[in-house]
This record gives sequence, structure tokens and C-alpha cells, in this order.
Amino acid sequence: MSTKILAASVVLTALLLASCATTTPTAAAQPSPAPAAATAAPSRLAPLEHPSGSYDLDPHHVSVTWRVSHMGFSMYTGRFATVTGTLTLNAEDPLASSVVVTIPTASVDTGYRNAQGAPSFDQTIATRAFGSEANPEIRFVSGAIASADGRTGTVTGDLTFNGVTRPVSMDVTFNGGRFVALTQKYTLGFSARTTIQRSAFGVTNWASAVGDDVEIIIEAEFQRQ
Repeated sequence: MSTKILAASVVLTALLLASCATTTPTAAAQPSPAPAAATAAPSRLAPLEHPSGSYDLDPHHVSVTWRVSHMGFSMYTGRFATVTGTLTLNAEDPLASSVVVTIPTASVDTGYRNAQGAPSFDQTIATRAFGSEANPEIRFVSGAIASADGRTGTVTGDLTFNGVTRPVSMDVTFNGGRFVALTQKYTLGFSARTTIQRSAFGVTNWASAVGDDVEIIIEAEFQRQ
């Protein structure tokens, strides 16, 4: 019960664990470090051909979906009906761009309705899993962008959910951008994924039936203001 997106997000990353040796190798036995140029991601990318400026999330073309294991039988899926956000694009230095996304927790939507047609199950999730009464919003604020090719990369930032703020890293794909005649707006498109542990945000309800890992899938279009 996640996205805790944002999503995104967002959405974390897998931790790489290094094994520890019982003895310390001598300096002669240690492998030579790889040249920095061969391992470090570029600090800058070539300027983009898309216009710099502020871009708002298109409310008609944004999807933040979350999936969590239900008793091991299936990946239960829900979404958020309301997502707002702003992308600030720096075309001259794309890695210096930023994004802020806000999601009302009460907008969670599982598609389930009770006998009276009311979304009572969604309300239960919003209050018990997302803490919507005390913390009515989920918020993601980017802090760093890394990319080697300008199309795929990671966006790392702070995710605030259920009153807890933690760093989250998302795998992001830039799908391109162009001027759209129908809307008369320049539009940029992105896809993103991440996985978070809901317990890390203090969400432990239904632990015997609901998994801890929450996958977040994001599809978003931003329109230039």
C-alpha cells in the first residue's frame, strides 16, 4: 500500500552487500582501481533540444500504480486518482533539472465498491495504511538526477509518506518530447519504476497477509506552462 509515489514512485533500489574478508590484503595484492573515466557517470549531458522552463503534470495522462503481494496469491494493484506535480527543465544542464510531485492519500483507488456502490475499502486503506487523517499528502521532491545517455537514468529524492521522509531512487526513462498541436503545449513524457518497503514508512497493517515490498509504476506527461 505503497506509493508511496510517488510513486514512482513514487518506489526503492536493491542494496548491494559486499562480503567482508577476515584478513586485510596487502597493498600489492589489491587490484588496481578502475580509471575514474571508465566508471563514473558523466557530470553533464549534452544540452537538450527541448525548451527549458516549468512543466505541469497533465492530469489526464498521468498514472501512479502500486502493487503489493496479497498472501502470496497475487500482486494486488491499486492507483491514485489525483496526482499533481511540476518539472523544472534545465535544457542546458539536464541533470540540474528537478521535479516535485504531490498525491492526496485519500485519492487511492482500488476499483472495489461495496454493496451500496461506495469506495469504503479505499477509505480504509487511506486511513489505516496511508495515515490520511494526520498526513493527507504523499510528496516526492527530487534531489539528484543521474544519466549516462540522456534517455535512461535514476532520479533520487525525498519521499514523504505517512509522516515519514526517506530517500527513494527511481529508474526513469525519458520517452521524448514535442509540441502537440491538439493541446498547443510542448509535452515531455516519462516512465518510472521503484520499490519501497512500506514498513520503512511505518505502515505495518495486515502484515500477515500483505507483503512489505511495494512496487510503484509511473507513467507521466508534463506540459510546458
